[in-house]
Amino acid sequence: MDKGGLKLNKEKRDLLIVKKFISDEEIEKSSEKPVKKVDRVSTGIPGLDKLIGGGFIPNSVVMVSGESGTGKTIFATQYIWNALCMGENGLYVTLQQTADDIKDDVAVFGRDFRKAEEIGQCRILYAEPQDMKKIIAIILKNVRDLKAKSCYRFYYHVGRVC
Repeated sequence: MDKGGLKLNKEKRDLLIVKKFISDEEIEKSSEKPVKKVDRVSTGIPGLDKLIGGGFIPNSVVMVSGESGTGKTIFATQYIWNALCMGENGLYVTLQQTADDIKDDVAVFGRDFRKAEEIGQCRILYAEPQDMKKIIAIILKNVRDLKAKSCYRFYYHVGRVC
């Protein structure tokens, strides 16, 4: 970048832009503060983990939003599959597709959820979306039965909000 006869690389240019708004003293003070490291739970998707600082923050709520066919189910099942591979248990509750449809859809990626269910490591369940109290009861019962280490909540948004 050429500014007034000076050739600046991107790092120096960005530093000059920052210095316009923050004094050298403020920059020095901010570098002295210890940065608190937050534990993370891997998503099982290396590129995403790197992008979001190592994974999800424990006990966080994650909203996965998108139209039909955008990969929401693949994303959630990859996360659960990663947990299963680390010896944890997992629960997937679907309000749209049947459990068999989900198992069939992800089998093409080599994820054998039927086998994991047979050995008692996970469950994929369909629940009618009309009764939220019943859905919560199903989730709590199965999390307890499976002795799931943690419960991550994925909220799907399908279609448009009017």
